Amino acid sequence: MKKCLAVLAVALLASAPAANAQSGYWWVGAAASMPTGDAADVLEAGYFGSVGVGINISSMTGISLNAEGLYGSHSAKIGSGSTSMTGFFGNVEWEYANDTKWMPYVFAGYGSLSMKPKGGSSDSNGAWQVGGGFGYRLKDNLNLWGDVRYMSIDTAGSATTLVPIAVGISMPWGNRAGM
Repeated sequence: MKKCLAVLAVALLASAPAANAQSGYWWVGAAASMPTGDAADVLEAGYFGSVGVGINISSMTGISLNAEGLYGSHSAKIGSGSTSMTGFFGNVEWEYANDTKWMPYVFAGYGSLSMKPKGGSSDSNGAWQVGGGFGYRLKDNLNLWGDVRYMSIDTAGSATTLVPIAVGISMPWGNRAGM
């Protein structure tokens, strides 16, 4: 797990010279998160909060690298317990750049998600996600966005899978802000 995060960090740092430091975006959002598979047998629907920052790659139109932090919680279906989740993902995103106010995008990423049952100890695991959604340009420097993603967290011999549906705002900065 730590080796995977180290490889991800090295890949992001190696690509930094190709990134255009003059343009990027940051965002905040919230999601309703539905457990699927075996996780749906023990967890209720929950929530996630998301914050992140992205850097646009100048040599590749519509491609960006971003770092995302997540915090969420799911209640247990049996008893009064809950599980809190804290994580970090490194994502690659492709946005279809066009002249309209609508901006469709897809993304994929890998990271670490720590799950902590109420009263228990924290367990950090590797996790991956894929997703897609739409942004809507309100102003040159303010967008609304919404996406759906599929997350898989490696847990003791199986995987915990979630489908968060997220909404939020993003603020582009640099030379893309006035698109």
